[in-house]
Amino acid sequence: MIQPDRGAGGASPDLTDETVDVSVLVIGAGAAGARTAIELVEQGIDPEDVLVIGKRAHGDAHATWARGGINGALGTHDPEDDPAIHAADTLKEGHFLNDPGKVEMVTRRMPRLLRELDDWGMAYSRTAEGDIDQRYFGAQSFRRTAFAGDHTGESLLDTLVAKAQSLSVPYRENVFISRVLTDDARIRFVHTVPDAPAVDIWAGDAALFENVAFRKTSSFATVDADAYDIDVRPAGADDSVLNLSEVAFDGATSYTVLATGMLGDDTLDAVLVADYVTTEADDRTVAP
Repeated sequence: MIQPDRGAGGASPDLTDETVDVSVLVIGAGAAGARTAIELVEQGIDPEDVLVIGKRAHGDAHATWARGGINGALGTHDPEDDPAIHAADTLKEGHFLNDPGKVEMVTRRMPRLLRELDDWGMAYSRTAEGDIDQRYFGAQSFRRTAFAGDHTGESLLDTLVAKAQSLSVPYRENVFISRVLTDDARIRFVHTVPDAPAVDIWAGDAALFENVAFRKTSSFATVDADAYDIDVRPAGADDSVLNLSEVAFDGATSYTVLATGMLGDDTLDAVLVADYVTTEADDRTVAP
């Protein structure tokens, strides 16, 4: 972790290194980050093994701008409401592009999670009887949206931050993370050979990518920093159409293997590009 020391008169900062050793680093201290930290501790992780990093002051996150509310089939006013109906409303409003399994899981859990926030002190708006109030909002069939006046997001974040603090979760504010460096290398493949079929990419004995078609780019795969034989094979085949021998991949570096040329006229080749290399000069380099 690097933190500036601005010195007298706001002079240019001198950068000093500080090493913090934890098991889990949570980057982002909004509602999702705070809730993640809470869950880690409640699942048995020692708070001292967790560190939450926020780029702004503690409690200043985008969640505070969420005004409307949180949907869950509590049935405060409409006892016939049900998580299955909530799921159906969500799938319909999402034009059935949602993942049904994830929608079902979230809508099933929401009543319990809303009550959990209540137990932690969330300042919900209340009915005359003191129950969590709910209203219509966002294509819901029933009054399903729990809210806290016009400050639901702010109240949510205040609740989660207070809960995390009660569990002694360490937090660093005003720390901006620009990159996460690891000892591993990251590799992806770009297929630009028009007369070649879809291909599989192997590094040594491990298949990194399968069925990468022309004009497609694979996702990144993570490998140990080392030297590998890279084989490009027609999808499902054992014989390679292109081999790169003993290609060295350094840690903390992302690489692109770019297939070029034509298969038919025997000009098939590959270029290895180091997309990002961490050096003292912070250079970007390209290696043939």
